[in-house]
Amino acid sequence: MNYSRICRMSMIAIVGLGTIFMPSGCSRHDSGGSGSADAGGSTGASATAAPASSITGTGDPDAVSAVQAELEKHWVQTPDGWITVYPPGHSSDVLFRDSAEQIKELKFEIKSHPLSDADKLNQIQYSASCTFPHLAIRSFGSNQMSGPENWTEWSTKFPDVVASVQKQNGQWQVSGGEELLNGTKPDESALAALK
Repeated sequence: MNYSRICRMSMIAIVGLGTIFMPSGCSRHDSGGSGSADAGGSTGASATAAPASSITGTGDPDAVSAVQAELEKHWVQTPDGWITVYPPGHSSDVLFRDSAEQIKELKFEIKSHPLSDADKLNQIQYSASCTFPHLAIRSFGSNQMSGPENWTEWSTKFPDVVASVQKQNGQWQVSGGEELLNGTKPDESALAALK
C-alpha cells in the first residue's frame, strides 16, 4: 500500500506541542498545501546558476557514480533544490495533477547483495539496492479543489524510495526508484514556468 497517497482532503500539522487541524489540498506525499513559500521565501524554481552537482551517495564508488549519472539525466539543480518535470497527464492521482517535483537534497545509500548462481550465469557482476532516505519533497501541479498550479508544501517522502543498481555484462543499470527516474531534466523555459 502506498501510504503517500492516503492524504487527500485534510492534513494534520504538528506545531510546537499542539496539534491543529486544517483543510488543504494535500499533495500525494505525506503533507501538502498549495502554493506555499519555502523557508527561503521562494515560491518557485529559480533559473539562476546553481552550485556544482551535489548528488551524494555512500557505498561502492562505481555504483555511486552510476546512480549519480542516472539521476543527472532526470534532475537539474537549482538554488532551492533538484527539479524534474513530467509530461502532461503523468499523475494517476484524481485530485492532484503534478507537472514537476522538487527534492531539497539528492542523497542515497547503496547496499550490495550477494550474487546468486543464477545472477552469475546471467553475467551480473554486481547487485545492490539504493535507498533515498527521508527525502524532503514537494510537487508543482494543480489541485482540482483549489485551482491553478502551485508548489505544495515540503513534506517527507515515506516510505523511503528504493531503486535497484546492477552491473550486467559490464554495463551499469539503475531502475525502479518510483518517480526519481521517470521525469525529464527541465530546460530554462520549463524552470521559468514553475513560478
